[in-house]
Amino acid sequence: MRLNLTVNEVRHCVKTMVHLFRLAAVVIVVAAVAIGFAIYLLSHSTLGVSEADIQHMRQAYAEAELALKTGDFPVGAVLVMDGKVLAKVCNEVVRNGDVRDHAEMLAIKRALHDLGVKTFREVRGDITLYTSYEPCAMCDGLIVQSRTPRVVVGRRKTVWRVGRSYLGHLVYRLRERGGLDEQVHDDLLKRWKANLPASP
Repeated sequence: MRLNLTVNEVRHCVKTMVHLFRLAAVVIVVAAVAIGFAIYLLSHSTLGVSEADIQHMRQAYAEAELALKTGDFPVGAVLVMDGKVLAKVCNEVVRNGDVRDHAEMLAIKRALHDLGVKTFREVRGDITLYTSYEPCAMCDGLIVQSRTPRVVVGRRKTVWRVGRSYLGHLVYRLRERGGLDEQVHDDLLKRWKANLPASP
């Protein structure tokens, strides 16, 4: 069947389709923001955070304090299995002269080495990585590749971290909590910035 449409009718159809596409885009954006905000609230919730988590996070902040004393960016990490500390380290980038020596990287590598395994899937135990500050992309990669099952973050940096942690949960069943004693990191960060050399 042949449709005989006038120019005005064609223009009207095109405008209608454009309006529908715009409306669909708005709905998608609003839904994405709502989902992201819900995940953000859940990830900052203290649900699932135990007294042991709080104690181990304090150890991570103590390690961050040590990093500050050596001129490194103040981040500390503690890796625990069944309540036993396997690794407790801080950033050692400045100390070792190696940009890869972030606290999370060192904690995971040392724990895997001591356990004699390549990933945490090879051991039976309740394993948690505590880090005083949101891991960078490099550390995130090792967290995923090492199959670290649970991460507790002290200070979050970006909302995007929430999306990444949610994706990690879906794909790798990574469990993550965050937002513990964030003011402690903020104070360490202020002191670190105060010690930076003045710009020329």
